[in-house]
Amino acid sequence: YNTKAIAPEDAPRTMHDLLDVRFQDRIVMARPQFGTTRGHMGALLALWGEETMQDFLRRLSASGVRLLDGNSAVVRAVATGEADVWLTDTDDVWAGQRNGWALDLVYVRH
Repeated sequence: YNTKAIAPEDAPRTMHDLLDVRFQDRIVMARPQFGTTRGHMGALLALWGEETMQDFLRRLSASGVRLLDGNSAVVRAVATGEADVWLTDTDDVWAGQRNGWALDLVYVRH
């Protein structure tokens, strides 16, 4: 999450927290057809089952999530204020932090 936009205590702690109205149109993620994001979506499908996963994806889409072309683009979008929260890999967050960007992460709980 962007630490200039969101206080640590207000950061989403679960995937379903991303659906909160306060994040409407402020979420980005890498396209789930490729890479690790595809694996993350597959893990959620295995954990939740098809019905819950479909409901989550419909609601995430309705929340205005924007899909970008990779995790580095996602981190850059949050660092520049184009979005407030995102889904990405920890190493991309750490790379942004090494650049001095106002970013932090939460390990999501299910």
